[in-house]
Amino acid sequence: MNKLAEAVCYWLSYKAATGTAHLLTEGSLSIPIAESLFFHRWEIHAEKDYHEIFPSIVAKTIYTDFYATKENERLVLETKFFKSSSQNRVFNDIVRLGLAEADSVQRVLLRAWSSNVKPWKHFERLLSLNEGDIFTIDPVQCLFDCEGLSVVLGENKLEFEKLHHLRDPAATNKIQVTCTGVTRTKNYYGAAEYSIAPI
Repeated sequence: MNKLAEAVCYWLSYKAATGTAHLLTEGSLSIPIAESLFFHRWEIHAEKDYHEIFPSIVAKTIYTDFYATKENERLVLETKFFKSSSQNRVFNDIVRLGLAEADSVQRVLLRAWSSNVKPWKHFERLLSLNEGDIFTIDPVQCLFDCEGLSVVLGENKLEFEKLHHLRDPAATNKIQVTCTGVTRTKNYYGAAEYSIAPI
């Protein structure tokens, strides 16, 4: 899976070189992602409700960006693309992926950005992560913790509370996020891939 960030980053750079970067949206990322998954023999399914993938999530009508299968493997993928400003809603996707029970499903967040992005004050730490870097999120305390830097995600509090109530009281609280691949191009774009797991 580690080639997804690379595929997305170079595809975005290609679109910039053709003069069509202004047309790019988050939905545009589905093109390089789908092509990469298909090349690596994943079968891509229609958007799937989280409850169908993770039965312990009781609420319905929360859909994944991508759901794919390959032999006995399953993949849930969320994407975020920031063109001019960053938003901490990226953390809501992480919590949604991380609150589900631990099982064989791979959970991946793919984040892409342009060099024009004006980082939200603590978002810069996310942009600077390298492959192998790890951070945690505690949705109960609303804490983002990375190498000694602890940030309260106050703006996410209500959303975290809603997401946390989707799980039973014994559910794990903390979520570990590992950066599994980062690509940056000289001319404009960056993309990073993260593996997400409840701890």
